[in-house]
Amino acid sequence: MKKIFISALALTVASCSLFERNDDNYWLNHVRNYSTYPVNYYSSGSLNNSEKVVESSEIATHTFKRNVVVSANVGQRMVDSQTFRVNKFSRTKVMAQQDAVISSANNEISIRKGQEFIPAGEVVIDGIYYALIRLDDDGSILLMDERGYVQNKLYGLYKGELMPLKLQTSIHPNGLRMVPTDTFRTAVDAPKQNFEIKYDGFNNGMAEVTYIGYDENGNPHAQKYIIPQGQNFVDINGVKMQVTGVYPDRIEYMLLD
Repeated sequence: MKKIFISALALTVASCSLFERNDDNYWLNHVRNYSTYPVNYYSSGSLNNSEKVVESSEIATHTFKRNVVVSANVGQRMVDSQTFRVNKFSRTKVMAQQDAVISSANNEISIRKGQEFIPAGEVVIDGIYYALIRLDDDGSILLMDERGYVQNKLYGLYKGELMPLKLQTSIHPNGLRMVPTDTFRTAVDAPKQNFEIKYDGFNNGMAEVTYIGYDENGNPHAQKYIIPQGQNFVDINGVKMQVTGVYPDRIEYMLLD
C-alpha cells in the first residue's frame, strides 16, 4: 500500500499479465456489477522484480602482497587489481499472523501462520489504499488495508484492473492480519579488471615490464616500462616496488606501501 510500501517498492504503472483472467465468460459469471479499479503495479510483469538496492559498495582486491619478496616468470603477472561491486537487495513481503481458511462456493484456500506473500500492487477504493495479495495461480486476490487487515472478500484481475467477484467469501477466523517483513540478499557483480603488470623478460641488461590498464568498458591499454640494470626502486603508474633480482626467466621484487 502507498503508505506502507512506497519506501520499499518502486511504484510502476504497468499492464499485468501475472495472474489475470481474460475470459469474458468467466467474468460475466463471477464479477459484481462489473466494477473496475485501476491498479498501480509494483513491478512490470514479474513478481520477482519488486526488489530494490538498499546498499551498494565497491571493493578493490589485489593478488599481491606488500613488503614480501616474490617472483614472477616471463609472461606472468607481477601485480593484479580487480574491483567487485557488492549489492544488497531488499524485497518487502507480508506475513500472515495466524492460520486462516478462505472459503467460497467453489473454492477453499488455506493460509498458514507465518506464510509470506509478495504484494503485487496497490489500489485505491473509496479513498483507502489497499495492497493486492495474490493467493493462488488461479487469480484469487485479497486486499489488505494500511493496518494490515484483510478484506473479507475475493477479487480478480481483468484487463489489468481489479474487479470484485460475485462469490460469497468467508474468512475463518475473522480479522486476518498480515504484517510487512523485509527479506534481503547480497549479490556480487562480475569482477572488473583495473590493471595488471606483467614481466616481459631481460633484454640488453634491462628488465622489461608491461603495465596494462582497463577502462570502464574493459578495454585494455598497454604501456611498456624499462628497468635499467642496477635500478632497485621503481614506480609504475603509482605501484612502487623494489627489484631484488632480474633474470632472463624471472624477476624478483617486493611491493612497497
